[in-house]
Amino acid sequence: MIIKGANLETREAEFNKLSKYEWNMNLNQVKLIKYIEDIYSTISNKKNDFQIKNILIDDNKVVIEPGMINHRCSSDIDTIRFISKYGVLASEWFGILESEGEARFCTFVSRMKSQNYPYKGDLAEDNYSRLNVGDNIILFFDESNPIMEYLLHLDFFEYENNKNKGANLSEIYNSSEIDLFANLIEPLSPGGKNMRKNYEFKTNYWSAVPGGIPSFLINGICIKNNKFTQNEVDEISSLFPNAVIFNGNLDVIHYPYYCDNNVKLSK
Repeated sequence: MIIKGANLETREAEFNKLSKYEWNMNLNQVKLIKYIEDIYSTISNKKNDFQIKNILIDDNKVVIEPGMINHRCSSDIDTIRFISKYGVLASEWFGILESEGEARFCTFVSRMKSQNYPYKGDLAEDNYSRLNVGDNIILFFDESNPIMEYLLHLDFFEYENNKNKGANLSEIYNSSEIDLFANLIEPLSPGGKNMRKNYEFKTNYWSAVPGGIPSFLINGICIKNNKFTQNEVDEISSLFPNAVIFNGNLDVIHYPYYCDNNVKLSK
């Protein structure tokens, strides 16, 4: 299949188990790669264990609040179909090591900043430009869901931040999690050791989740101003039945199939 990513050139790649590829790893690292597979398999099978909380809507407008977790991906319909089936995955599932060496075997998410306070530093951007600029789409997640909370607990960047602060890691993580960070992800990810800064730099708002995030946790999709046909919008909604689909102006294009009390319909 053709894959596309923020730091990847568009390329042909094959999806497979992480452990099926030749990584030139030691025996413990091979064990830890299988541990990531086991984590992802376990959480993927919990699809029906928790109700997904809808993204907030008020008067046909999606409410985007500071701190909301999101992931930017290709608007190619085949990519969207793949994410629906398999989730938001690290590039290593395709046999490709994460290119920047910031968080190998992890997928990346970001957080929304306050609209009045853009990120500082060389990577500065207007906070809401990611909802309007470019031809990609933005995925949002139910971050209150226990599965998403667990995945964010495994954030490699926060592990490094805790380590740099001198925290007692054994009080935060179990022995298997520490083994995963210390003996697999960290040695392969020198660029990710200082992603948390003491000022409002963009990388402060990034998280690196081992393995990936199942698609059923997606509760919002911003399609920006991409010219999807109505049939394609209907298909995207059917692929992500928990998700509100909206444009870059936050106007709702399609309501989710499954709604809860957080959706305020217009009068």
